[in-house]
Amino acid sequence: MLLECLFFHHVTSAVEASEQTSMSSPPSKRPHRAVELSPNVIFSTSTSAPMMDESQTLLALPDDALLAVLAFLQPRQLLRCRPVCRRLRDLCLHPQLWRTVKVLKDDKGLQCAALRLAPCLRLLQVASPSSANLEAAVYSTTCVVSEFHVTLEEESGQAFAVAALQLFSALGGLRKLAVAFKYRIASIETTPLLRVAYSLKHINQLTIGFASHLLSPEPLPWPEQRSSLTALQYITGSVTADPFLGLLLRTHATTLEEVAFDGALEELPVALLVNMPRLRSLDCRSQDGVSQLQALPSLESISLYVHDDGAWSPGVLDYLRQAPKLRSVTFEGPQAHIDIVAPLRALAESPCANTLQSLSLHCKLDMFELVASTPPQFPSLQTLELHIKDAGPFDTFLRAVSSSTAPCLTELRLAPGGCPHAFLHGPALLDLLARNPRLHFRILSAALRSCACQWCAWGCHVELRGTALRRAFAGHARTTDCPKDCFRWRPWLLE
Repeated sequence: MLLECLFFHHVTSAVEASEQTSMSSPPSKRPHRAVELSPNVIFSTSTSAPMMDESQTLLALPDDALLAVLAFLQPRQLLRCRPVCRRLRDLCLHPQLWRTVKVLKDDKGLQCAALRLAPCLRLLQVASPSSANLEAAVYSTTCVVSEFHVTLEEESGQAFAVAALQLFSALGGLRKLAVAFKYRIASIETTPLLRVAYSLKHINQLTIGFASHLLSPEPLPWPEQRSSLTALQYITGSVTADPFLGLLLRTHATTLEEVAFDGALEELPVALLVNMPRLRSLDCRSQDGVSQLQALPSLESISLYVHDDGAWSPGVLDYLRQAPKLRSVTFEGPQAHIDIVAPLRALAESPCANTLQSLSLHCKLDMFELVASTPPQFPSLQTLELHIKDAGPFDTFLRAVSSSTAPCLTELRLAPGGCPHAFLHGPALLDLLARNPRLHFRILSAALRSCACQWCAWGCHVELRGTALRRAFAGHARTTDCPKDCFRWRPWLLE
């Protein structure tokens, strides 16, 4: 809001040509900070900042520079700026400002406004049935949507969802689609939204989610479509591959690169997967048939799940021992039951052990000692993620992470026990970042709602609450090789 207020101040002063000599004071407790947005324009939160001359106001900037300033505003703020003058009326709807905007389904007011005015959106989420205002906005929109998510709450929402999907497809630009059914559908043939989703020609990423298993004869009597999908996520209540899943896998076999199965699926459709020459990433909850995946020439990433019994099938262990090209491996399961010893040893014996770059583990606390000795077995490891049941202090493990034990490690992800804020201030993490200058550290756990530790009681770093806590903390300033959210962690400097 502070940036918006400052923007309005300078814009309106230019439009009205008034001689104002003071600005609205910012909150008194905020420290002075100036943010340079261009060589000639400085926004300052200080009450003593001099008023800019008319030639220095934001409206004196050329279009490309003014667009760079407008990019700091949120979508609602952009829309509020439009009535100020004709130039802002047009610039605030520039595609450059909207192509990265995500409009979620809970923001109903912004949904209608964006559909009426915005030229494009990165993401639009809707629920169906929807309000009459939203339906009218969709039917009349010319907004190009790159990614469309629709959640069907009940069967009566089918007509609107179908019409919206057909419209966004016709406008062009639609590349990602997610459809979630919250009710049990009678059959695939009587669900027009599935037929429309299957028939789209330019979609490259598709997510389908069902609340229950599907009933349908096989095969589906639908015309065969051109292969276009590169990524498919399928969430089903069926324990076996239903006809619609089989249809998708067969149709897009030549282009699919990423496939993820979730839900109740227990039988992996191996016969269809092995015919995918480009498949490089597989996420599955079934261990059946995994040993046959050796036939996949491009598979580099796999996520495997173990159920409550904690047992890994001999086929999975055999696959891990022989896997030649894996670069990323995830072992998931109930943390209280998962036995990580066997799969880790199998992976360490495989030809890919020296080239493995990413490893994510879920395990119980009494296996942490084994996990702590993992990095030296994989010398090319760049990312290590650990989910530990009932995690305690990680001091010993963090001290063991060094350039000699993990020479290529650039990102470590943990869920520390206790308060994440206190963990950030702890000497173990600070020592880790100091000894590993290239390392980024991510916290996997959320901030505590109520915490009595000295740091939370003091109230420092309040900006780290919420999603900002997931930043990539580092002991160095951000470089071109760093993640976009790299944050130099210097806790002695209070923000």
